Amino acid sequence: MLKRGYIRMIKKSFDIRISDVREFISKDKRKSERLAIQVRLLYSSSLLEEWCGPFLIDDISGQGVRFGSDIKVALGTRLYLKILFLEESMKPIVVESEVCWCAKKKHGYTIGVKFHKMNDTDRRRYIEYISEKILLKYLQ
Repeated sequence: MLKRGYIRMIKKSFDIRISDVREFISKDKRKSERLAIQVRLLYSSSLLEEWCGPFLIDDISGQGVRFGSDIKVALGTRLYLKILFLEESMKPIVVESEVCWCAKKKHGYTIGVKFHKMNDTDRRRYIEYISEKILLKYLQ
């Protein structure tokens, strides 16, 4: 009996903590936190074509990225992104993505893309990088 009660208490405590963390990290109800960090990217419609950029990102998350460009890109366009980190120890990450929206701004366009395909090594490195940045943001 004591064992079951103890397990229920731990489970209830854990559920509360998880919901608190979810609410804290994603106040705007997005699937992942957006971070305004210094990252640049290049993009291309094919791995065989020339890369456009580099462009500074506006924000980045576990699901995608928002960046400015001189070129209008149609909704639904598949883009390959090469994410360039400022830390020299970090190798670039290549990810296949899809344009979710493209909005005209005063000078150029703002493009929002959702990540689709990333190799396992790059995905692990990307998750570690983003997780570290989220922790630094909230623990300072």
